[in-house]
Amino acid sequence: TPITRRPRPGLPTAPAAPPWARAETTTSLTASPSAPAAADLVGGPRPAAPGHAPRHFCFHPPDTASVFVGDLILGDGDTTWIGEYRGAVADYLRSLDRLATLAARTLHPAHGPPIHDPAPAIARFRAHRLERVEQVRRAVADGHAGAPAIARHVYGPLPPKIRTMAEAGVDAILDYLSGAE
Repeated sequence: TPITRRPRPGLPTAPAAPPWARAETTTSLTASPSAPAAADLVGGPRPAAPGHAPRHFCFHPPDTASVFVGDLILGDGDTTWIGEYRGAVADYLRSLDRLATLAARTLHPAHGPPIHDPAPAIARFRAHRLERVEQVRRAVADGHAGAPAIARHVYGPLPPKIRTMAEAGVDAILDYLSGAE
């Protein structure tokens, strides 16, 4: 069954990032020298790490083996919310790959404790996202259509607020599967 994306009003295209934050200027995980001076309060490279949000960044202080990862990876569990915009899944997977290249010894997430063994955590979050992609792919192959039906199949019953987020996540995965990203 071919995967096609059905537009949802709740899944916008990512807003245009300022030039200093665009992926093509930050692919090496170092921020452009034209980044705003206010960001210098943190110091060090400010790697673009979209996926959780289109303008998500990490902070990598110089002369440290630490990366402040924000919501890219959480201190507990194996998932973070991905579904705010079209292209989120591909961006998220690329951001995890880029984070792995830093060979950090400690990740400091915005939620939860520091992660002192980053490589397995990055692999766990990546594996979880790819498993969700596969679950959605199987649901579509089994005849489920549309984000609400697929979300019910993949996640089961959910409270309304969580269900809305799950449906947006499914929409983002449908974008990823359709190649629209």
